[in-house]
Amino acid sequence: MPSNVRTPRALAVGVCQRQDILKRQSWVAEEKPGGHTTQIVVGAAGETDAEILSCLADQYRRVRPSRVYFSAFHALPGTPLASHPDTPAWRARR
Repeated sequence: MPSNVRTPRALAVGVCQRQDILKRQSWVAEEKPGGHTTQIVVGAAGETDAEILSCLADQYRRVRPSRVYFSAFHALPGTPLASHPDTPAWRARR
């Protein structure tokens, strides 16, 4: 059962958003202990690798996902981040 995390920086900045996401992830973790996954989109918020690792450590400590997937950010036309540069794929694959 997947749950999506928008970006590590969004979790650090938006306290209400962070609490909402962690609440939902906790619910999923209770329903599917050790069997849920989440995804981190790398580069959408300009986060550093250190912020990503901090977010990842927090995820494993709090909700214990079985796996975390990483995707490089790709801007889509007509969205608020349409002019944001794409993140190189290698950043999500390291």
